[in-house]
Amino acid sequence: MVNFFKKLFKSQTVRKANIPFLHEAIDLKNYPLAEFLLWQKEEKWKALIELIDRAFSDKLITGKSVTESISIMNSTYANGWLVHCGEQDFNDTDYKHFAYLLYNKVKSLDYTLSLAEVRSQERTPNIETITKYYLKPSLRNRFISDNDLANQLYGNITISYKCVNGRPFEFKFEAHAYLDSNYTVPLDFANLKDLVLV
Repeated sequence: MVNFFKKLFKSQTVRKANIPFLHEAIDLKNYPLAEFLLWQKEEKWKALIELIDRAFSDKLITGKSVTESISIMNSTYANGWLVHCGEQDFNDTDYKHFAYLLYNKVKSLDYTLSLAEVRSQERTPNIETITKYYLKPSLRNRFISDNDLANQLYGNITISYKCVNGRPFEFKFEAHAYLDSNYTVPLDFANLKDLVLV
């Protein structure tokens, strides 16, 4: 029996985790603002916002979480949306600038940036690249509440965009709330959505 297990484990192929071959911080001080401002003038971001708003409206009417290649996330812990990019007519630059636009809108709501990165790795046979912004409520207001609880606002916010082999794949916006006795009840995600999708 021991020989059987030795042979079984020897025959298993050893797989190593895919180590990112590119991992760098997004240099926000040197973000290509001229290119971003031109992109804003083209107003492609408005088309993305309309698409997401329509998906939320459709969910209210039909109760379905997936419409027009957008998935709506709605739970006690996490709320947000996921755009399945392959179905849309937006390019890599559109999604990167849209992520930067949303990052700035969330930051203006008394959030602090915890992470801004680009990470690429091989997922055989593809190359996957993820651009991510991760924001948390500002520390200066986190402990201002009537009941000595940490104010989590809408929760921690993740904005991420994934492309596969240089082609847009998915764009995600999520608010993750803590359900813990040390935190205030999170603010209504619908308000956050209305503030960032304008």
